[in-house]
Amino acid sequence: MHTVTVDDESLAVSAMLRVLGKKDPNGTHFGTVRVEEFLEYIGAHSDIDIAFIDVEMKTDGITLTKKLKAMRNDLNIVIYSGHPQYKADALDLHVSSYITKPVTEEKLQTALDNLRFPLKTGAAAEPKADEAAKLLKVTTFGSFVVYNGNGEVMKFSSRHAQAVFAYLIDRCGYPVSPQDIAADVFEITDYDSYASKRISRYISELRSDLAGAGFEDIVIKESRTVKINKKRVSCDLYAALHGDAAARAAFRGEYMIDYSWAEKSEAFRDLTEIVG
Repeated sequence: MHTVTVDDESLAVSAMLRVLGKKDPNGTHFGTVRVEEFLEYIGAHSDIDIAFIDVEMKTDGITLTKKLKAMRNDLNIVIYSGHPQYKADALDLHVSSYITKPVTEEKLQTALDNLRFPLKTGAAAEPKADEAAKLLKVTTFGSFVVYNGNGEVMKFSSRHAQAVFAYLIDRCGYPVSPQDIAADVFEITDYDSYASKRISRYISELRSDLAGAGFEDIVIKESRTVKINKKRVSCDLYAALHGDAAARAAFRGEYMIDYSWAEKSEAFRDLTEIVG
């Protein structure tokens, strides 16, 4: 399914995207702290299934909901908040559901079970058995290593392109901006035109490398973001996060040791909490 979330707290956006990613790992889930970007994203994507709106923002969530319903009368809207007193006002607008924070997988499932409109995109299908050999194999436990379709270690045109790929894998299919890549991977704090060109070049190199190996659809570029197509990747991280016993047993506490940012990532934190 395709969702979009707006909340003026970045940690709350990350939390919602993390729960959505666990519930629907092959879906498209975009989040922002800016109402303008939220509305712009909805205007640019006709296939969005659900909009999640925090009720307590600088821009009142109830007012934003009214505006959104006027824009799109076929969109499922889920209001969420840390305070239950807004529930009556939200339900008066005939939204699909109202969730109280913290948002859990159980609360999210209840909301998904009570949508007003059917999903446009549906649930992403798992790869068929005969497609398994077409998956790009990636290991993150210890060093970051990518294997091409022949089982050989894949060579990238630059270490920067490989670092971008490692970051996208770590983000587990969540969309990221070039600014995110610049700041988190390359510690670029002044994102000027020169930095923008650098990051664009690294992304282009990465996509070219993957296309040359027969995996041109793994990195998905949208208007202002880029992400991994998880349906085309076989990864120890993803397997462990989704309950694979062998993958969890293979984890020894080391994760993408080539990259300093990896030890601070949400994926690594979730992994260590699950495996211990």
